[in-house]
Amino acid sequence: MEPFEEPGTWWLPEHEADARGGTIRFAYGNSGLTLTLIGAFPQPKATPRRQSLASYPIILGKTSSGRLMTLESARSISIQRVGLEDTTLTETISGTELFIGAHLPDGSKTPCRQVSMNFEHLADWALPDGGFSQYGSLEATDGGQLEHFAFNLPDPVEFQAFGADIRINYGSDHQDGHHSFSIQRPVRLIATFPEPLPYARTYDEIVKPLQYFLTFACAAPTQLLDLEFAVDGLERQVSETLSIPTWIETAHHGWREPNLMAQPFWEMLLPLRMMKDRVEDIFRHWSEIMERGASAIDLLASLTLGPPLYLETRYLFAIQSIEAYSRRRFENAMIDPDAHEKRKATVLAGLPDDKAIRSWIKELLHWSNEPELRGRLETIIAYSTPPARDLLRENYVQLAVRTRNWFTHYSEELEPKAASGEDLYWLTEETIVLMECCLLHDLGFDGVEAGKLLEATRRAKAVFNTKQMRGT
Repeated sequence: MEPFEEPGTWWLPEHEADARGGTIRFAYGNSGLTLTLIGAFPQPKATPRRQSLASYPIILGKTSSGRLMTLESARSISIQRVGLEDTTLTETISGTELFIGAHLPDGSKTPCRQVSMNFEHLADWALPDGGFSQYGSLEATDGGQLEHFAFNLPDPVEFQAFGADIRINYGSDHQDGHHSFSIQRPVRLIATFPEPLPYARTYDEIVKPLQYFLTFACAAPTQLLDLEFAVDGLERQVSETLSIPTWIETAHHGWREPNLMAQPFWEMLLPLRMMKDRVEDIFRHWSEIMERGASAIDLLASLTLGPPLYLETRYLFAIQSIEAYSRRRFENAMIDPDAHEKRKATVLAGLPDDKAIRSWIKELLHWSNEPELRGRLETIIAYSTPPARDLLRENYVQLAVRTRNWFTHYSEELEPKAASGEDLYWLTEETIVLMECCLLHDLGFDGVEAGKLLEATRRAKAVFNTKQMRGT
C-alpha cells in the first residue's frame, strides 16, 4: 500500500444526507490514517469538566476518483475554526483501518472468502530452485533491439494450513523502456477458506502465523506490504458465465515504510527451495506451534518486527520467549502433580493453626513443582542438540539465568555475575538461535539438517565465530 491523499465525501452510516467534504490521507508510521473534514460530524455533549470528542465505529466515503471507502475505529482528534471573519469548522479524525473498494457497514466483521497478501522478501523466499524463471529465446534486430522474449512463470505452490487452502502465486510485471526490458517478479500468498470468515479473524488465524513464519524462515523482518480480501456477493461480472472477486484493499495505521532490499535466499534459514516436498508438513507443524505456544512466538517476533529495543529489553523478551515455549512444549512439573498435591497436603497438615503462616506457606508452595529457568534451559538445549551445543558458550545456562535474575530482581550481588554491554548482545543472539534450533526441530528437521540450515544465517554464523574468538 502506497501513501496517498484523496478528496471525497464522507458520512456516518444511515446519515448520507449529512455528508461532509474532506480529504483522506494514508502515510507510513505514526502519521497513519487521517480524515480532515470541512465541517464536523455531530459531537457528544461537553461535560462541565471537559470537552468530549467523538469516536466513530464506521465512516463511509466516496472519493473524487469514484473509489468507495470504509474507515473503521476512528476518533476525532481535533476540531478547529479556520479563518478570521467567515470562519469554517474543520474536524480531524484518526482511523485505525481503511477498506478501499466497498462500503462495509460491518467493517472488519465482514465475512470474507479469500485473503491475498504480500510481504517483504516474499519473492526472495519463494524463489524456485534454479531461478525465478526459465528464459525463452532472445532475438535481436540489426539495431540491437529485442524482437522476442519468452518468460515462463513457475507453477503455483499449493498446500493446506491454518484451516485454509494456501496458494503461492507467481506473477510478472513488465517494464519496456527504449533500450531496456525488465521483469519484476511479484509473488502473493492467497488463502481461501471453506466457509466465509470474519475479516477481523483472518489476521490472528492466517496473516500473523504466515508473517511470523516468513520472519523466521527469512531470518529477517517480513513486514506486511499489502492485504486484500474478497467478499461473497461483491464479484465483478466479466462475461455472461464468468465472474471474478472484487478485491478490497486495506490500509492500516502504523504500517511502516517497506524495506525493498533483497534478502538473498542463501542467507535465509528456511527458503522455500529447502522445503521441497515437505511444504504441507512444515506448515502443519507451524500451525501446531502457533496453537500451542503463540505467546512464545509473539515475543520472539517482537525482537524483529517491533520497534528498536534497548539491550536489556531485547534479552528479557528473548529469554521470556524461551520460558513461554518451555512451559507449553515440555512437561511443566518436576514430579507427578498428584504426588506433589499429596506432599503439599502433608506439609500444610503439619502447620500451626495460624492463618497468616498458612497463607504464606500456601503461596510458597503454589509454584514449587514448576521447573526453574535453569532446568528449562537444560531441557531445551538437550532437545535441540547437536546444533545448540555447537553454537552456545559452555556457561550459557549459568550466565543466562544470572542475567535474567539481575534484570528481574536487581539484587546487587547479581550485577557483577550478569552479562552487560557487548556480551549481553551476544547472549541475546545465542538465546534467539536456541529458539530457532527448537523450532527447526519442531518442524521435523533432525539435528544434522537443522545445523546445515543454521549455517546459512548471519546470526548463527556470527554467534559461532564469536564463540570461537572467545574460546568458550
